[in-house]
Amino acid sequence: MCSFHQAHCLLNVRHPNIVTYKKLFIFWDESVSSVFLSMVMDCPYMTTLSTAVTYHRQEEKKIKKKVIKTFLGQMVDALAYLHKRSIAHRNLKPSNILITKEAKFVICDFGTASITGDRVKLHKRVKDCAKRWMAPESLTHHQMPEKSDIWSLGCVLLDMLTCHMLDVEGSISQLLRIREDQTSLNVIVLKGLHQVLTMMLDRNPKTRTSVWELVNEDLVKHCLLLCGSPLHAMKKTLPPGVHGLPFHQGFDSVLEFMQTYRDVESVQMSALSYLLSEEGNVFYRVTDVVIAVTTAMQSHMDCAGVQQNGCQVLHQRLIAVLGQAGDGSCLLTKEVITCVLNAVHSHPEKAPLLSHAFQLLFCITGDEQAARDVLDLDGIREVLNTLRKFPEDCDIVVPCCKCLWSVLTQRLCLGAVPLKDAVEAVCVAAEAHMQDSTVMESVCAALSSLTLQGLSEDQDIEDSTLLLMHALQAHLKHSYVVKYAFLALDSLVKSSGEST
Repeated sequence: MCSFHQAHCLLNVRHPNIVTYKKLFIFWDESVSSVFLSMVMDCPYMTTLSTAVTYHRQEEKKIKKKVIKTFLGQMVDALAYLHKRSIAHRNLKPSNILITKEAKFVICDFGTASITGDRVKLHKRVKDCAKRWMAPESLTHHQMPEKSDIWSLGCVLLDMLTCHMLDVEGSISQLLRIREDQTSLNVIVLKGLHQVLTMMLDRNPKTRTSVWELVNEDLVKHCLLLCGSPLHAMKKTLPPGVHGLPFHQGFDSVLEFMQTYRDVESVQMSALSYLLSEEGNVFYRVTDVVIAVTTAMQSHMDCAGVQQNGCQVLHQRLIAVLGQAGDGSCLLTKEVITCVLNAVHSHPEKAPLLSHAFQLLFCITGDEQAARDVLDLDGIREVLNTLRKFPEDCDIVVPCCKCLWSVLTQRLCLGAVPLKDAVEAVCVAAEAHMQDSTVMESVCAALSSLTLQGLSEDQDIEDSTLLLMHALQAHLKHSYVVKYAFLALDSLVKSSGEST
């Protein structure tokens, strides 16, 4: 369980190593006489880290170094994402870390936040076996700062490193002893890990390392690089003797250089600008360009310029391919959609980036499977959030409404997104653009698809009807406004007739 505010924050979390929450609901638990707010999560996973550690403990087998490093890189990346958004997990332990078929580690169960301020509830609901993973200050002073996640991660990492030599009782003893002194860390001989664990398992939260300090450790940088995290690429530069992109050598050389130095932000910015300018090569090596661009976007998520230029390059290629009835499948994948939605989620204030991102998503959702992927990845929620934030920006309103229309014309339902929220967001955005026929065309198109879903709220029906009538009065000479407005009104009349 967690508070409603915390739950709302978690619904917007999008990270490959953090479970995706789909919806929330409230219920009463008689056994503890409490109201619980629970969340439904996406769970296509095979097992937990706890199960994997138990297996290695029973077989007395070491967990491979590469697995340890991948785990550390992915967890540091995930915690950096959470802590940047002022979200602490508060109960990180092996049973709350899932492992997918692809051997990817995923944090789940953000459930302890609502009980940590009450000593009685803490001791009643948090089992003794779980407490050994929690930071000292979490149990004594009921404080759950972000650094408590670092302590818990250190405990999990230590258990993974020693499970082949300690049974369950030995593991418990080790994790409890580490609260008093760090001598048990002397068994860790892997290069760099002893230092990292010493920093993570400092019992004083004031001097304990933060996730941002961890990122600067050489071992952690290597782990981040191994798992493809963008954090390892913090403002890296070209090595001595290498001077910029080889523009004079042509397209192939630039693309190769871009992929070779994918961790250098300045190289990616220059390369993306070059790709945008090369309009004569929009059909050349499209798949390789998509791979290079999505890699750049994933590696430099914090750079709005890379995200914006990346969306523009992908949009440019997709428009060209579709215009020639070519094969654009490499541009319609879940990986590309994820990249675009991550860009939107990471830069919700960057209007030019959002405009290009939703123009691209509009084109992508013309494909039925891609439209399903956008829904599954909660893309419609991003559309509506952006509409609410920029209702007066026509460069954002138009592609957002078109994207909404495109998804719903595939006869797909909104799923976890309430229909009321969608109608309200569209109507509010329309109020600022009643005299703009281009905007009103997209608004009426969005409403025509929303009304086919069957509006049930009287307020939604009234607001939609008034907006559509105003659109008709103001744009009678604009054929597409008239077309979509009449389609929407027809749906409203039919649904009203069926309900009476």
